[in-house]
Amino acid sequence: MKERFIRFKYLFSVILIVIVATICFPNQQVQASLTSVELANTYLNVSSKYLYLDVTGKDTFDFDIKAKARMKGARYTWYIKEDKGNPNALTIDSKTGLVTAKSIGTAYIRCKITLANHTVLRPEAKVIIRNNITGVEISNLTADSTFTVESKIDFDYIILNSAAGKDVETSGVARWELKEDTTKAGEVTEDGVVVPKCSGTFSVRAVCFESTEDYKKWLKNKVDYANCVTAASDWATIQVFSTDEIAENEKELKELLATKAVTNITLSTKNMTYTLNIPAGDYSDKTLTVNTPYVTIENHALFKKIIIRSASDTVWKEYATGNSFILYDSAISISIAAQSHVETIDLETESLDLKDSVTYNKIIMNVDGALNKLEVTAVSNITISGRGSIFVVDIAGLNNSKITTSIKTFIYSCSDFNASLLNGSEGTYLDIYGSATANVENLSTSPVIINNNSVYATLQSGYKVIITAAGVMISYEPVNTINDYRLTPRLVNYILVAPIKAGDSLSSSSLTATFQYGSTEVIGTLSWSDPSTIAYSSGYFKWIFTPADISSYTILTGEAYLTVK
Repeated sequence: MKERFIRFKYLFSVILIVIVATICFPNQQVQASLTSVELANTYLNVSSKYLYLDVTGKDTFDFDIKAKARMKGARYTWYIKEDKGNPNALTIDSKTGLVTAKSIGTAYIRCKITLANHTVLRPEAKVIIRNNITGVEISNLTADSTFTVESKIDFDYIILNSAAGKDVETSGVARWELKEDTTKAGEVTEDGVVVPKCSGTFSVRAVCFESTEDYKKWLKNKVDYANCVTAASDWATIQVFSTDEIAENEKELKELLATKAVTNITLSTKNMTYTLNIPAGDYSDKTLTVNTPYVTIENHALFKKIIIRSASDTVWKEYATGNSFILYDSAISISIAAQSHVETIDLETESLDLKDSVTYNKIIMNVDGALNKLEVTAVSNITISGRGSIFVVDIAGLNNSKITTSIKTFIYSCSDFNASLLNGSEGTYLDIYGSATANVENLSTSPVIINNNSVYATLQSGYKVIITAAGVMISYEPVNTINDYRLTPRLVNYILVAPIKAGDSLSSSSLTATFQYGSTEVIGTLSWSDPSTIAYSSGYFKWIFTPADISSYTILTGEAYLTVK
């Protein structure tokens, strides 16, 4: 019985203590049940504070207990919460609560409040330390700042300075801006990914802010919130090209050739007559399409491909090595200089409804250099002269093309064709296969070998033959001399000769003259007989005039006086 009384007395004492504590310290009991953040609003002078690294007056803050929250007998100790945020971002005086910023980041500080009744409260405050960007520039601009339409450009920036000094870690945000008057040329994301939309120019820069909130304010009103910008780079002007661009003159062409982003260039000149020079350079990543009906072109550059669509009565003078051509033009004169080596020339047609009996392309070729392959895939009338060589002429298009050549040529054909072999074509070889029929006249000084489906025939000098697919000669007869059926044009007045400097080749001098038969002008190519000849002094040099219609007119030669300065 005595023991039961003792236990009752002990339990009664505990309950009495709790009742007394509740009556005497009701507020402390409630406060002890609150969270650290909720306690901060009751006890601390602020619950959240921004500090700015090494900015005098803004890099420290004295946390304190509100006067009305101070209690008699309570003890206060300040400390950094080590397991939350960046505890190294600041230091704190454990006695006074004075916080000093050390690096950017967010830290959490607490005050340990020990009440007179031994209750412990821990109000918590958040401290955000910033270091604004004050200098910035774009870091990855290309050398020529050129891009193609729809290509993605991922710009980046480099921080030059901050409010706390150079090379100090920064906070804040960096975004990207396009000039308002250039926004049609491209779009930019917040992260600096720019997508050019059309040819032209646009300007972009990096812009820095203290926070995302400031950036959003600035976006809404750039004038009223201009002070939200802590730093901005210089405007970078970006040139945007389509991969397909048009040049209307020599200056524009050179600009596009120098632009890496452009891969397809169309040279389309106005109705002007002049000589356009394409300087030497390796543009093997670019295709050049030519639409120049009145321009003479002198090309020294290497291209991926050259497509000539319109060059009526125009002379293309080729000085480069390694080019390949596709010709859609119906009448053109091409000159391959002595030092030039052309890979292929392909005679094509696109939309014309050609019949086998129609001769469409009229091509005059003066080959002083070398041509690996002439591909004839459209009905063509081709006149070839010069001092160079053509490795192979491949006739694989419609029937009835005609080849007139005064240089050694290997003709390979699966289509019906006509060939006139003139002086200078000695050693020409004809290989006919399939069902093709060849009509060949040999006006050279030596016999010609014709291979027709492995049936060989020899065509003697001064004879012509029609040979069938089976190797059968339908006719074999002498050819009338060339002067018996061709007309001889005459030079009208004189030849205009452009002077050159001593040591230049004759190809540097242009020749201009008019040839007629009766009152009819005879169209053709006038050039020096050997354009590669180097002239050191004034004198007479040989020229050659090759009519466009060599089947109707004879080739003329003569001499003209050249002034060498």
